[in-house]
Amino acid sequence: ASARAMVSTDTTAALRPSRHLFLAAVCLLALFAGLGRVSMWEPDEARFAEATRQMLARGDVLTPWFNDRPRFEKPVGLYWLQLPFVAVLGSSELAARLPVALAGAGCALFTYLIGRRLFGGQVAWIAALALVTSFRVITHARQGLTDIPALLFELMAMYGFLRAHQDGTGRAWLAGWGATGIAALIKGPVAAIPVAVWVAYLMVMRDWSGLRRLRIVPGVLVAAALAAPWYVSMMAVHGRAFVDVSLVSEVVSRAGGDVGPRRGLLYYFEVWPADLLPWTPFFVLALGYVVLVRARVSASERRAALFPAVWFLVVVGAFSLSGSKLPHYILPAYPAAALLVGLFIDRAGTDAAARRFWWAGVALVVTVLVAASVLTWALLQRTANPSMPLPDVVLPLLLTGGGVVTVLLGWRRGPAAGSAAIAGTLAIAVAYASMFVVPHLRGLEPMPPLGRTIAAFAEPGDRVGQYGTFVSGGLVFYSGHRVDRLGTHDDVARFLTAPGRAFCVLARADVTALAGRLPPGRLHEIAQQPRLVVRLNRLFGKRSPYEEPMVLVSNEASHAAAHAGGHAAKR
Repeated sequence: ASARAMVSTDTTAALRPSRHLFLAAVCLLALFAGLGRVSMWEPDEARFAEATRQMLARGDVLTPWFNDRPRFEKPVGLYWLQLPFVAVLGSSELAARLPVALAGAGCALFTYLIGRRLFGGQVAWIAALALVTSFRVITHARQGLTDIPALLFELMAMYGFLRAHQDGTGRAWLAGWGATGIAALIKGPVAAIPVAVWVAYLMVMRDWSGLRRLRIVPGVLVAAALAAPWYVSMMAVHGRAFVDVSLVSEVVSRAGGDVGPRRGLLYYFEVWPADLLPWTPFFVLALGYVVLVRARVSASERRAALFPAVWFLVVVGAFSLSGSKLPHYILPAYPAAALLVGLFIDRAGTDAAARRFWWAGVALVVTVLVAASVLTWALLQRTANPSMPLPDVVLPLLLTGGGVVTVLLGWRRGPAAGSAAIAGTLAIAVAYASMFVVPHLRGLEPMPPLGRTIAAFAEPGDRVGQYGTFVSGGLVFYSGHRVDRLGTHDDVARFLTAPGRAFCVLARADVTALAGRLPPGRLHEIAQQPRLVVRLNRLFGKRSPYEEPMVLVSNEASHAAAHAGGHAAKR
């Protein structure tokens, strides 16, 4: 096979500067607007942020700590990315999320670079817009989690392997393997995804010379040289405890389904259609279109289109074989889907059959936007908060208006412009929601405000506990204290009656159950926070969307009185 087996149809075509500016604006709105205004999301985001804070406080940049215990569940890469931001900006939501949002913008960039080499500038531009405005990518790029930074380095690796394959010479393969090693420092064995995709693609194409150009043996050594030192140092310091968690529990047991939720073999075929919204219809139509027109395109274009198809199937298929499954595991498949979406929308500008398919996709997307408008309006009506600065109807109007603009631009300017309107609509809606709506939704995350209340009253020697199955990362992060997990009502009773001041967070029903177990003067309510449940039956039924609140109690009355006095002064 030729070294240029996947020649682009338009690799030299330059996009107008306005399109580059539009892509940058979409990334800015979708990923960065209001980034620090929303509290940490449970269960994991605050755990990473707190571990990074404790790394700085302890002066130990090798071992992550959470709640006064070593945290071995994930490698050190994300903590290292967060450290300089936390050091400069302080331990905050913005500092924890900025490196991840920047990685999200990087994912858009490398999707663009890969798409330009495969298909040309316009396909690459549309693909980058689709990726950065798809549901799963937006939600994870705005949280301080490992998935998006790992995806960035996986895309870097994919781009390096693509350049090495196309150019035939140079050291692009070295960059690809180096990126693979860094991805292993962020999220462990999933760093092998780019290698698995390339091997699968080359085998499907029977391109044995391409396998040689991948340089697997020296490449593995390069990746190991970057990733292995931290793993070796952790085993030397922590021994069997590190291996049991990082390798046995997080890799072997998860793959076997012993750790994490077990789901069926076809679980991800139920997940990805929702995760790709609003681009799901175009992806499905793209697959159908590629099959229908395969005889009318050149061999190089067929090879180029086959690559993202193999990429998507390898990722979804590999994770489908795992016993434990979570929705975000297949994030690495979505750049491949975005590339096929971009290819289809680009062809719809010149091919009448593709254009008819595109309009069918637009009809579905506009329907989704209208449905989202109705659901958003219902949510805001049921969770009315007088502190919201703008009317509840603004966000629904943005979504509905975006659907109208999509149809008008598609009619007058073509599919590329109409699709850009979809991306712009989603970016503006996410920015508005992040800045003005989500921060004012009562009860969306009850632990952060309770943690802040603890931080206001608790002193370094005071004890903090939580009744439940696990310790809330948000409670630890916002309180600034170690939190003890209390598994039974008897545990809570002993915790509150032990010498010294103590605070505890538990549900309202548990407070009632404890009232008769404690001696007088040992149970004083300080604050409570409602718990919002966003479900269709709660939004449109008679039942309130709020469940019983989480309550912060103390074994000393002075805290409750001080908190009540503070609220009275604010009023």
